[in-house]
Amino acid sequence: MMPDTKRKIAVRQDIGHRRRFCGFGYPQSRARALTLMEIIVSLAIMAIIFAVIVPLFVTMRNSWDSKQAAAEALQNGRVLIDHLNRNLSKAVRVSAVSDSAETNGYIEFEDNDGNNARYDVNGTGSYVEFGLVGDLSDLAGPVSQLQFTCYDACDFNTPITDVESIRFVKVQTTLTNPAALGQDKTLIASAYLRTNWNTSGGGSQVTYEEFTEKKRSSGGSSLTIDTPSGTSEGDLLVAAVVTDWWTVSSLAPPVGEGWMEINLDQYSNAVTLGVWWKLADASESPSHQFTWSGSVQAYGWIMRFTGHDPTDPIDDWATDGESSSTPTSPAVTATVDNCLILRLGAFDDDDITVDDPGLSGHTAITMDESNLGSGTCSGGAGYIQQPSIGDSGTSSFSLTAKEQYRAVTIAIAPDPEGGGGGGGQILP
Repeated sequence: MMPDTKRKIAVRQDIGHRRRFCGFGYPQSRARALTLMEIIVSLAIMAIIFAVIVPLFVTMRNSWDSKQAAAEALQNGRVLIDHLNRNLSKAVRVSAVSDSAETNGYIEFEDNDGNNARYDVNGTGSYVEFGLVGDLSDLAGPVSQLQFTCYDACDFNTPITDVESIRFVKVQTTLTNPAALGQDKTLIASAYLRTNWNTSGGGSQVTYEEFTEKKRSSGGSSLTIDTPSGTSEGDLLVAAVVTDWWTVSSLAPPVGEGWMEINLDQYSNAVTLGVWWKLADASESPSHQFTWSGSVQAYGWIMRFTGHDPTDPIDDWATDGESSSTPTSPAVTATVDNCLILRLGAFDDDDITVDDPGLSGHTAITMDESNLGSGTCSGGAGYIQQPSIGDSGTSSFSLTAKEQYRAVTIAIAPDPEGGGGGGGQILP
């Protein structure tokens, strides 16, 4: 066979082979499937990813639930504490009370309208209930503790149950947080009663009523604070304004409104505290604008009191300033019985626990901040009743870190002619 003929035959064979596998319905190559090992590895990777991600979502959900439940518990607690404070401070006679060791305690008392009222824990839903004896209804809860501890007028260390001698009541309650990561919230209310009080000699007790607050969360040169809503002519208003940095030379209350300075000072050019007081007018301004030079953040509040001396309510005051995580509220000397000891603090930055000034044995009024981070400031206040003349002693605020501070303590004198109501204390 000639060489050319052999070449032609080889070419034809090659073309036929290509047609077989590239045309005429025969695929050039088959699609490759996943092997069992590849499937197993893929599933393992997906399992690892889910194992990492799912707990994060669960934690986020639990954290959200916990914060929401904590907020609800705090709100319930505030309602309960305010209710206890308002009603126990007006009691004229305690008729029955549980032992101080009883965690599901009760108290019965006669109010100033002659009605017999009662606080206790119901037997079904663990809610605190209140009402006239025999007709109670749920007030707040659920709680795991409602504990009443009573004292006489001279000894606040030894609990008593003699209803004829009780003058001071502390109530400790714990509101439960059902969330997975939730923590229960324990609150303490304290009330100084007029029970068995001999009013023949006159006299009264200063009563804290309410407060309003305002924040300047960015730099500015003024802060407008609303007048407390229940203000009436003659009520005592005490204003406290905290600013970041040094504003002593310019921080001032509204001109022409009758505000009288108690103290205005700063510490280490880091934080300034100004405190003023006035007696409310018949047509009191609905708000008050405090001003200063420069642009700084600020936090301020106005407190309302009744039952005070109508001519000279500020019996004594003292100040302190330093750098500490437990700022000292200095002592004052009360020159009359039944003074209310008011403690105010101003702190640089935001190292606080909101709503908890940390004043042991005192009623918490406020503890808050202008904002978060540097360039901020914070303020707090609390009070306690002092039945007798003398030294109030010091107390301490509580911060989460060491900070510069200013503190002012004020003794507010009661109305010497009487007519005031009982006082109360609330501790978060």
